[in-house]
Amino acid sequence: MFILGFQPCYSQITVGPKDNLTESKYDSRLLMHYSAEELNDFKINNSLKFTTIEYYYTRSYIFEALSCTNCEPISLKEFDISKFEDYRLPNSRYELTLEKLGCKITLLSIDEMEYKPFRYK
Repeated sequence: MFILGFQPCYSQITVGPKDNLTESKYDSRLLMHYSAEELNDFKINNSLKFTTIEYYYTRSYIFEALSCTNCEPISLKEFDISKFEDYRLPNSRYELTLEKLGCKITLLSIDEMEYKPFRYK
């Protein structure tokens, strides 16, 4: 005869708002332009807008850090693509070497972009 025993396992559960998203849950590149509250609202009420914003600021370009001297290198998390948007071309990629920032960026063409910001629709 076997006697099975088990010990209860307790864990603390914190109950709060349904989607209590803090700024740390969003990429810093998004937070340069939108508050965490705005992003949360888009994510809940307009998922296409949220996805388009997230795509634009994080995946509509290729970032490559370069070794440099006499420069102030910028990290990917600090990079703001909107400052270079005027260089984006309709059907070919555009490459910029930013020596003072210690990086090279390649903007995807408008045609390549999976989610296009409103200005390109």
